[in-house]
Amino acid sequence: MYLLGFVPLGHHTITFQRIDPQQYVIQTKESGLLIKSWNHTMNIYVNTSSQLIFKEELVIQNGFLTIPAYVGAYLFFVYRHWKIKRLILKK
Repeated sequence: MYLLGFVPLGHHTITFQRIDPQQYVIQTKESGLLIKSWNHTMNIYVNTSSQLIFKEELVIQNGFLTIPAYVGAYLFFVYRHWKIKRLILKK
């Protein structure tokens, strides 16, 4: 992994726990140099108002660095969701 494309942050391992194309769910178990445990679930579904919903759940366990890791992950996901939304709205 690299910060801003050039600052090395160490290796990050992603193991796919579940891929369910019928339920539109992907679950991964991840770990690396900066974060000891990162469990990630992504789900796409249609709500009662017929809106397409993209939901992510992230469980981070990183000892005394859990809170800083959570803040960094939150900022990363806010940015990523903004980019995804821009891509979707362009079409």
